[in-house]
Amino acid sequence: MKFLIIQLRQIGDVLISTVLCETLKKNFPEAQVDFVVYPFTLSVVEKNPYIDNLIILPNKKNVILGTLSFLKKIRREKYDYCIDVVNTNKSAILSYLSGAKHVIGPFIPRFRRHLHSILVKGDPDFLLLNTACNSVKNRLELLTPIKKDLTYTTKYKIYLDEQEREETREFLIQQGIDFSRPIFFCAPVGKRLMKEEEHSYYIKILNHCTEKYRAQLIACPAPNEYEATLFLKNKLIHPEDYLVFSGLTLRDVPRLLSWSQLFLGNDGGASHMAVAVGTPSLVVYSPRIFYPDWNPLNPQHLVVSLQDALSLSDEAYRDLLKTKSKEELMLLQPKITPEIVIKKLDVLLNTH
Repeated sequence: MKFLIIQLRQIGDVLISTVLCETLKKNFPEAQVDFVVYPFTLSVVEKNPYIDNLIILPNKKNVILGTLSFLKKIRREKYDYCIDVVNTNKSAILSYLSGAKHVIGPFIPRFRRHLHSILVKGDPDFLLLNTACNSVKNRLELLTPIKKDLTYTTKYKIYLDEQEREETREFLIQQGIDFSRPIFFCAPVGKRLMKEEEHSYYIKILNHCTEKYRAQLIACPAPNEYEATLFLKNKLIHPEDYLVFSGLTLRDVPRLLSWSQLFLGNDGGASHMAVAVGTPSLVVYSPRIFYPDWNPLNPQHLVVSLQDALSLSDEAYRDLLKTKSKEELMLLQPKITPEIVIKKLDVLLNTH
């Protein structure tokens, strides 16, 4: 059989969706499994042994001609199944035009549901006792129309070879990293913490890392996060222990994480890459996000969230998310105090 998986979103979404590829390959070893992604996410799925062909959706410059060429290429393969992971307007149309015998997608009560031949509504009891995040379970459930008794893979991975890791080790040594001391990969700066008055939040946490654990902090910020990251560095008690790298590629992030003893930062692509390379993580989640949707239930990957700060059950927090606007939820961000993060950080580091 031939399978086409279309995943047109961000880094974390792409990584999580690779569980589909591994599950299909392990259940159908002779099958062809192809994966469609945007160019900027390609490097996190390179060298994945469960993907036969990585198909890149063209960028915006030549979107019309590129899309026509893309459709011609995938229609030529005559796929048995096309799996539209997230069912956006774009992915639904591409799936419909793929020419696959069967097009599977999650049920969404909008016009585009007619573009799929099989819709999966979702069963809250699917893989109920598994510790994977809900996003993993939701994706794997899309495979149930293909075969009922599948063996599921729920852990997603980034595949690094030894040469990549050794090159990264040499790079870190050249930058002055001492491998006899802990290395913490930090990604505190993001869309939710860009204002200067909010930076004192992470200054307390990062100072705790260097003072208590003698940790060396490393960061690989996006260009729009670089200045804010330097601001944090210069406010620390030991700024020399915070190395901020610029000009690196996305592939360098999991390489650096693979040599780190901890990921510390906001939820986002880097936090998912930490999970994918097996680095313990402490992730601070936005008040707008129900963290079980994205974080595995694993003592190596702890979270700090508004749900923790308010001591709410899953059901109560879901109700809160439904009844309050995004703006109202963000006003509650200060309830996630540095002290809560530090306490959870100590629990994680004293356990592993």
